[in-house]
Amino acid sequence: MKNIYSLLIICSLLVTFTWSCNNSDDVVTADAQEGGGLVDTSKSIGKFLGATKEGTDSMTLISDAELNFVVRFKNGGNTGSIRSLSVVKSFNGSEEVEVTSFSPSETPFTVNVGSENDFYDGLGLSRENMLVGDKFVFRTKINMADGRVLYASPGDGEYTVNVACVSQLAGVYTSNITRSDGGTATFTQIITETKPGEYITSRAGTWAPGVLATPTGEAPTIFTDVCSSIFIPQQDLGQFYGNQVYGFEGPEAKAGSVDLLTGVITFSYIIEFSSGNTTYTEVLTPN
Repeated sequence: MKNIYSLLIICSLLVTFTWSCNNSDDVVTADAQEGGGLVDTSKSIGKFLGATKEGTDSMTLISDAELNFVVRFKNGGNTGSIRSLSVVKSFNGSEEVEVTSFSPSETPFTVNVGSENDFYDGLGLSRENMLVGDKFVFRTKINMADGRVLYASPGDGEYTVNVACVSQLAGVYTSNITRSDGGTATFTQIITETKPGEYITSRAGTWAPGVLATPTGEAPTIFTDVCSSIFIPQQDLGQFYGNQVYGFEGPEAKAGSVDLLTGVITFSYIIEFSSGNTTYTEVLTPN
């Protein structure tokens, strides 16, 4: 009988443990039991752009600074357990300051940051503090009816505005390309801006004797422009094939540059093939 009671106690503990694991107090994920997990800021858009002092990362002019931080609720959730929501901001990991607060019934709610000084407000900043690569981070804070203060997960309730140079590279170019095996090609290249400072080309280098064709086009390549320096992060070929594409010196290293006088873009990248990696150098001249 004693053994039976011991077995019952062990089983009870196992059931309790299993229930606890499956019913955590997690209110900031998609599986949350409360409304705090249902915040969505994917419709937000912002930029903080300007020019740098020659030879430095210091910003000497801010020409475009704005943010529309849109807070919505995804479908479902018990928003009645939320007293209010707040939007807070920080700079390079500094202490957060509150921008505004609002009721769940007011969502979707848009926080408009309309000027350079609006970004600085409350953070004790000025233009003299700004360097290329600095970050303003806006986050959604959930104030629960029971007194708890929670944050929406970074992927759902956060938006980062990077301090960067003005970039206007979208357009039609003539691309002259040279492969590391000596092959050459000339074709029209269309560059489309996907967000401030980030672009995608209409095609990558040739795969002799033809082009690299994919079901969605001719192997577009993503690149970023940081104050006239070009970076090509590691990515799948055409966002479809498993072949890896990245800047010649590596995904984090400078891959090329923009001539500010002529608008000519030059960059080099590697495409990995089973037969060996091939390096491509493109010179893109505006049409």
